[in-house]
Amino acid sequence: MLTPSVYQTQPHYQRSHRVWTLVQALLVSIQQDTATAAVAYQPPQPKPPLDPALANLHPWTQNLLGVLQTTEDDSQDAYIDYLAAKHR
Repeated sequence: MLTPSVYQTQPHYQRSHRVWTLVQALLVSIQQDTATAAVAYQPPQPKPPLDPALANLHPWTQNLLGVLQTTEDDSQDAYIDYLAAKHR
């Protein structure tokens, strides 16, 4: 029977130790990536109720609704003013 000190000098042990060290390093990397992804994940925002005037839109187009968040500067009046100035 080999003693531990003699066993550890055998080529098989050295190769197994390197492989096990690599496996442990990969597991740590995967755990870190998983933790980072879990923190960065943001669940999708709930869709606003569909305006009846938009119900006839193609489903692909309906999926775009609510993707962009509007501000008070993006009002319909501002857009009308923009078009009027553009086409003078």
